[in-house]
Order: sequence, then C-alpha cells, then structure tokens
Amino acid sequence: MPDTEFCFIINPAASGGGGNRHWSLLQELLDAAKVRYCYHVSQQKGHCAELTRNALQGGQRNFVAVGGDGTANEVLNGIFKEISLDRQEVTLSVVPWGTGNDWASYYGFSARPEACIDVLRSGVTLKQDIGKVSYTNASGQPANHFFLNCAGTGFDSFLLEKMGGGGGRRLRYLLYLLKCLVSYRATPLRIDIDGDELEYLTTLLEVCIGDRAGAGMRFAPRASADDGLFEVLLIDKLSTAQLIRSLTYIYNGRIDEHPAARRWRSPRLAVAAHAEQFFHCDGELVGRLPIRLEILPRAVSIMIPSAS
Repeated sequence: MPDTEFCFIINPAASGGGGNRHWSLLQELLDAAKVRYCYHVSQQKGHCAELTRNALQGGQRNFVAVGGDGTANEVLNGIFKEISLDRQEVTLSVVPWGTGNDWASYYGFSARPEACIDVLRSGVTLKQDIGKVSYTNASGQPANHFFLNCAGTGFDSFLLEKMGGGGGRRLRYLLYLLKCLVSYRATPLRIDIDGDELEYLTTLLEVCIGDRAGAGMRFAPRASADDGLFEVLLIDKLSTAQLIRSLTYIYNGRIDEHPAARRWRSPRLAVAAHAEQFFHCDGELVGRLPIRLEILPRAVSIMIPSAS
C-alpha cells in the first residue's frame, strides 16, 4: 500500500515498557521501507482513545495500535466513539507488544518489528464483528463500550481488580493469577439470553468474539470472528482445587468437555448480579454490572498478516 499513510498509536507502558523500548527499531524499519506514517504516544490510561479521535479529525484513517489487547481496545473505542465518522474508511491493525496479545494471537500477528512491515506491505484487509456493551457509568449516566475480542465478569474481573487493572509483565499476571485462584469465591449471576432468564452461581462468564483471552486461555476454541454471534461460556461454581485443576481444560482448548461448562451462541444477552461486580472488555476493567451486550456484525475493517 505505497500511498497509504499509517497512524501508529503507541502505549509506552505496554508489557512493562516493551513498546517504548522497541519503537525506535520499528521506526528505522519503517523509514527504510519508505512507509508513510505518523505516530502518537499515550501519556496515561485512556489516552489512546483520545489520540485516535484527534487523529481521525485530522484525516487519519489507517491505525496501528502498538501494545496489547487493551491498547487495541482503546483505539477501537476512539474509532467508534467518533460519531461523525464513516467507519467504512477506517482500518485497524496491531503491533502486539502487550502482555496477553490474545486478539493478535487469533490472527497470527508476530511481535517481530520486521513482521509489522510485512503486514503493512502485503497484509489482508477483512471485516470483523465487534461487541457493544451498554451500562451505567460511575457518574450514573448511560454509557457504551466496544470490544474486539472478549468481555466478561467473574474470576477474570476479580483478578484485574486485584492487580489494579491490566498491564505489566506476564510474570506479574501469573503471580496474581495464582494468588486469586485461592481467594476467589463464585457469585450469583442473572443472565437473559435468547429469551431465557437464568441464574447461576458463577465462577466465570466470558462473551467471546475471538477464541482466547487471559493471556492464552482458550475460552471459545470454535469461535469465528465474523459470524455475527458471540460464543458465551459460563463456568459454574468450583472449589479452589477444582479451579486449579480446570486450568488445563482452558489452556488446551478442551473447555467444552468440562462438567461445569455451559455454552451458548447468541448475538445479544444481558447480565446482572445481586452484589456489586466489575466487568472487563479486552482485559481492561470498564465498569460494573448490570450490562447488555450485542454484537455488531462485520463492523470494523482490520489489516492482518497475509498468512492468516
């Protein structure tokens, strides 16, 4: 795409500062390949969305998120909250320098700087579903948030809350994971899906577009990101020992075989809880239940590796 200008939105804190350390090398490669580009560096959480909106207003249309799932999510929300925009003109890609990189892994993105050049030169552009979450924000106002890969509540939101949000190195994530496995207790959730009102004592609820989340946990091994349906996974109450033993099912893609797993495929659902409970989008805490989720079919254009 020789005449295309790409706008890089950089999260310098992603993966413990890895995005900041590697950016100069990627710049050298972009210059050598004569790629037209501009870039903006975020200063704090939420800034990537603001930078994206500003760039859109300045005429930019081809975005590359430099960071992890949370960075890509912020760029996505910058795109979808710019209401005057014709989104058919916009593309989104990623340089996966975050902690989990689950959305990037689904499409086979590589973290090598050279691979980024290959994507920009010969990548494939296709359309993907995105999820929309409607909720009430901390100010008591109706709000929306969008996600590329996965939204959920239960154990993973508890983990993110204890960590103080997403981000950091993978080792930090795993240490908190082990600590929270011991302290987490299942909570009652009310779910309205396909006209059925259900209630379960729930360890985990994941609403998936891609096949994995939580740094490689395969919650939806049969997921297709452009079929217009969420893959919904609910795990019933488990003891600490059962939860630890269940990790193998999640990592090896056999979660549907677990006796505590319940599965639905649907374009929309609503989730509520008896007690205050957080939910996340793409591994970042967003707000509290209750929420309504709906899928927006093939709503975003993404540029991915040609080998995908």
